[in-house]
Amino acid sequence: GGLGKTTLVANVYEQEKINFTTHAWIVVSQTYGLVDLLRKMLRKIGDQEHSHSQLMDLDTHDLEVKIKERLSGGNCLFVLDDVWNREAYTQIMDVFQNLQACRVIITTRQEHVAALAQPRHQLKLKPLEHNDAFNLFCRKAFYNRMDCKCPQNLEKLANAIVDRCQGLPLAIVSIGGMLSSLPATEYVWNETYNQLRGELANNDHLHAILNLSYHDTPGELRNCFLYCALFPE
Repeated sequence: GGLGKTTLVANVYEQEKINFTTHAWIVVSQTYGLVDLLRKMLRKIGDQEHSHSQLMDLDTHDLEVKIKERLSGGNCLFVLDDVWNREAYTQIMDVFQNLQACRVIITTRQEHVAALAQPRHQLKLKPLEHNDAFNLFCRKAFYNRMDCKCPQNLEKLANAIVDRCQGLPLAIVSIGGMLSSLPATEYVWNETYNQLRGELANNDHLHAILNLSYHDTPGELRNCFLYCALFPE
């Protein structure tokens, strides 16, 4: 998590979707349901014939037939984001059969899911090298300074914080964004770094940084976040 899989694919999707008559971005996640997934697909590709209640009455077979009808005769681009099980694709791949101009992109953390694609069609992201990670951090933490340059007196702390992020873009932009709103002094940054080390004692690197960002937000925003977290993913 946090390597930038979804961000990278979103960039490609936004550039390329204009070249397809039909396109859809579908978040699958761990707790997907087959019928719900097919309903979501049908709605995303522009089904105007069925109301919400009518869609609820369609079973798996009916939904697959409707989707095939909508996709026939054109070209389509689908993104299945955050896929955790191979079945999330294998159970619906029938709707893509015999569509020569159909492209499906899958993002996943699981190697057995990535293996659905031919090896030459697999792209495995790696953490950022330190120089790239440091540059990204500075662009977030010092966005309001000339050339986003890190002050000399904070360079040592900045490098230590970046090292803790282990090259994960999500972690880097999260803590960089948090520090951008704090005074750029050694005392404040050192306090933040010590808090981060305390979080790391109980969490992995990404969760530690997200926890630190969460605790730094105002109380009413924390309550709002917790309220939203009650809902299914």
